[in-house]
Amino acid sequence: MVPVGNAQQALISLKNYRHMGIVEGCRPRDFWTMTNDQTSPNAMKHVLAHIPANFWAGIVLITLLMFAALTANAQGRVIIKGQVLATTHTDLPVVATLEASNGETMTVLLERDGAFEVDVPNDDRYQLRFAQLGSTTKTIEVDTRDAFCKTSGKHRTVEFDVLLSAADSGDLLRYAGPVGRIAFDASNGELTVAHQYVLVMPTSVFVAENVE
Repeated sequence: MVPVGNAQQALISLKNYRHMGIVEGCRPRDFWTMTNDQTSPNAMKHVLAHIPANFWAGIVLITLLMFAALTANAQGRVIIKGQVLATTHTDLPVVATLEASNGETMTVLLERDGAFEVDVPNDDRYQLRFAQLGSTTKTIEVDTRDAFCKTSGKHRTVEFDVLLSAADSGDLLRYAGPVGRIAFDASNGELTVAHQYVLVMPTSVFVAENVE
């Protein structure tokens, strides 16, 4: 018979034995040889086989996120900001959208005073469109492709205001294109601005009149 005290100690030793990773039928030396022998290919295969598959998936995900963060940090950013002003002909809200050259569109948040700010990556062309019922829609094009050709900074800011005026001719006239084109000179990186305010009648209106 084993004394009670010795039995408890034996039970504790058995628990510690299992906690070390040793299972029944495996000698302590086998265990330590398997885990500590770094020169054994079979030991390494055994260790790798016990690593869960989701562990490697997590490693890949973390690597991709770190790469994306480094890429975004290395890429220059252009901050487009300004204010939308409307005449007193209407109190209806203004809808502002930003469209990239690939067709992706996002809504631009306007503050109560019409202020807006959007942060975009360089090396692309963007169109900001400002629309309001009762007003003539205006579009501003911002070309950021040469924003950092002569600048070592990570951010550049483009700032402008947009004035929306009442629509004429029964809200049929439209601007022929962007009323403002903002770009950066490829030779020196300086900001360039061009304007055009040509109003045209949409082609669909003439088609409807000819049909009648």
